[in-house]
Amino acid sequence: MSTMISPIKSETCNTWNRARALARAAAASRVKGMKLSHRWLFLQSLVLAFTAMAAGEPLKRNPTPEDYVERNGGGATVVPADRLVLDGHRVSCGQWPTVLDPNLNDYAASTYPQFIILNMRYVGKVPTAVKLWIYSHECGHKLGAPDENKADCFAIRRGRSAGWLTPRGLDQVCSFISAGRPDRWHPAGPERCALMRECYKQATPTPQMNSIPLPPAKPPQ
Repeated sequence: MSTMISPIKSETCNTWNRARALARAAAASRVKGMKLSHRWLFLQSLVLAFTAMAAGEPLKRNPTPEDYVERNGGGATVVPADRLVLDGHRVSCGQWPTVLDPNLNDYAASTYPQFIILNMRYVGKVPTAVKLWIYSHECGHKLGAPDENKADCFAIRRGRSAGWLTPRGLDQVCSFISAGRPDRWHPAGPERCALMRECYKQATPTPQMNSIPLPPAKPPQ
């Protein structure tokens, strides 16, 4: 499951295609200067190499974060549970660590049971409230919110309870998902926004948010 905000192309396939094109060009330049028997052996070795790369060891059904990082094409890192910081806010989701994957084709995902995935190339560009909402949405899936509406509501309630989601922040979240199209799992962006506004109304803010600071005490005379 993922936030599925907007269709973002994954660069993994493009990188693979560029690598194949470069390899073919290099092979063609080398083959021209070879004897016929050597050409045949060289081309066979290329075929075997491409076959091995295409049929690489598949990712396990329930990979560890380390398994995922090893096979995702490079650039991913693991942040242990309770060590992720987003714009100065330390966030956590039970025992689940976070994998920062720049090749992910969405802002975030909770596809695998053992970790949450964030693509900070995209998440880093949105306002703080939206960052925290994205992470909390995926955390909601981990903590038992199976569908997208419940995960949205979990994130909104968590944000209001923790104090990082204000009415202005909620507007930012709604603006962020406004262009989202409905699919098999997600309602359209405006519908998601309407549901989240209801969740916000029903959420209980922290006592600090409702309290009025006392004036400083006067020094004794």
